[in-house]
Amino acid sequence: MKLIKHALLGLLLATSAVAASAAVIAGYDFVLPTYDETSTLQTWNFSIGDDTVKANDTFNYDLIFNPPPLADYTYFTFFAYSGFQGMVSFSNAAFTQGFAFAPPNYSFNVGNNIVTGNGFIESNGIYDLHLEGTFLTDGATVVGRAGDDLGVISVPEPVSVSLILAGLAGIAGSRRRGAKAAKGLAQAA
Repeated sequence: MKLIKHALLGLLLATSAVAASAAVIAGYDFVLPTYDETSTLQTWNFSIGDDTVKANDTFNYDLIFNPPPLADYTYFTFFAYSGFQGMVSFSNAAFTQGFAFAPPNYSFNVGNNIVTGNGFIESNGIYDLHLEGTFLTDGATVVGRAGDDLGVISVPEPVSVSLILAGLAGIAGSRRRGAKAAKGLAQAA
């Protein structure tokens, strides 16, 4: 009888230890934008977690964005943070284009309680905001917003600038040659 009691007690303790361990909230969400009819802004709102979250639960989540190809580049910003100070701790984050590499010339910052980013990105790509961390209180959430302004003039790529400069140099050279030829004709006359 004593052996059965010990076995039941051990089973009860093992079950309670499993129930008390932290859960992992993992997944992805394709975030759809909302448009402001009065401006050139579009925004994406997102959240991770809800009232079922327990302290020490962890999250490993991907938020997928796809800016519309209305221009070659767009100015894209985002932030993600806990609803209140001390509710979430970020341990890792990444912002990548096509799930592979970080966009060039894009500022990305990971803090303990906030993740931010801003800069020009190509409008015809798919972008992944990957967030990892721990919920520090019951019912905690990560909330965030991303946005782009289609009215911001994008910075031209270096090849385009080079072509413009080559064209200007060609025009200057032909004008110089024309002026030299006119000067030669004037001296001959």
